[in-house]
Amino acid sequence: MHFGTTKWLWDSPLPASDYIGDFHRKIPVAAEKCGVTLLGANGGITDGGEAAYFLPQQSPEAAQACLKRNLPQGHFGLIEQDEWESRTKTDPSFPVALDSIPKPVKMPLP
Repeated sequence: MHFGTTKWLWDSPLPASDYIGDFHRKIPVAAEKCGVTLLGANGGITDGGEAAYFLPQQSPEAAQACLKRNLPQGHFGLIEQDEWESRTKTDPSFPVALDSIPKPVKMPLP
C-alpha cells in the first residue's frame, strides 16, 4: 500500500497537493491508528511527497479507508505482492529506510 503520489508542478510557489506539515510525526501516528506498518519511503515524504509504503495488518481496503480519513490530502493505492517483491529485488535501495530520511520519521513508542 502506498501513500503520496504527488500532484506537484516544478518551480511552483505552492506546496505539493499531498503536502503534510509535520509529516515525520503525523504519518507514523496515522499508521498506528490504522493498524498498518510503515515500511519505508521513496523520497523524503516532505514537500514533494513522493511516497510512503505501508503493510496493512487488516484488510487493505479497511486500512486504506482509515489512512484516507487520517491523511486526507494524500493519494493512496495498493501494490500487489509480486510487484512489491519485483521492485525490492530490482532496486536494493527501495524503499528508502525511514531512518535515512533527512527529517527522521518519529515512530510512536510501543
